[in-house]
Amino acid sequence: MEDENRLQLENLICNIVFLRKHFGISRKRMAKLLGIGVTTLQKLEQGILPPRLGVDIFFHIQRNFGIAPVTILTRRLEEEEK
Repeated sequence: MEDENRLQLENLICNIVFLRKHFGISRKRMAKLLGIGVTTLQKLEQGILPPRLGVDIFFHIQRNFGIAPVTILTRRLEEEEK
């Protein structure tokens, strides 16, 4: 189960980075879209899971990008783009 959780976290991080770069969104704007602070976004992009990261981030991703939570955790959007 631990490996599965790690993979889901990696997918989340990669997908957040991909979405921000794909749409040319600044870190400040992306943080606002995700309902988190810029520092939290920077930590996520560095692969660091902040101590507090609410599930709201998934709802923000779905609302702003149309991507379901299960997708953001189980697939790499960048690989599908290729």
